[in-house]
Amino acid sequence: MNVTLAVYAVFFVILWAVFIRPASKRNKEMRRDQATASVGAEVMLTSGIFGRVASVDEDSAKIGVEIAPGVVIHVTRVAIANVTPEKSDEADDAAAPTDEAVETD
Repeated sequence: MNVTLAVYAVFFVILWAVFIRPASKRNKEMRRDQATASVGAEVMLTSGIFGRVASVDEDSAKIGVEIAPGVVIHVTRVAIANVTPEKSDEADDAAAPTDEAVETD
């Protein structure tokens, strides 16, 4: 009886470590991203639509997402699946390719 109980306990620990814990971490990170989405951040909605946050209404938890120039859709915060923080101008300048020649053999 004790061996069977130990086997079940080991099985549960493995199940928790492989499935439950990583899923909980992903859910916690997604909830944090949804709560911190701000104007200018690039988002991917759960429907697969990509856009940029145009407005945030804290009272009703609605977010306006611009999916094309001049086209804004309103969704709830829970519709956000992924958030890319807004870029600063300095980051854009640093990511721009330079005109320097690269020597190759």
